[in-house]
Amino acid sequence: MSGCRIGTVRLKGAATILPFRKTERDDLQDSIVRNAAAIANTFKAGEMDGYLILGWAQDGSYTKGWRLPFEGAIGMTMLPSWVADVIRRDLIEEGVWK
Repeated sequence: MSGCRIGTVRLKGAATILPFRKTERDDLQDSIVRNAAAIANTFKAGEMDGYLILGWAQDGSYTKGWRLPFEGAIGMTMLPSWVADVIRRDLIEEGVWK
């Protein structure tokens, strides 16, 4: 026999295949995903110790997500002032709001 051709493939049990729903995002939402990926790719596997993501709306409401190790260089009590210092330092050195 030279070659094989598969005809119609039918699923057993009348299963229905549905496509994944794509979440609608604007440019700002797409940029947070790109930036998070870029930050994660900066570190080697096992090198990253934690993260903090903060997003806010035009009315000032916000949401956040973080992962901090139980013990590490930056603890939960130091996190707010450490983040503020990092932001201030970058703004002073670079003068650029990203």
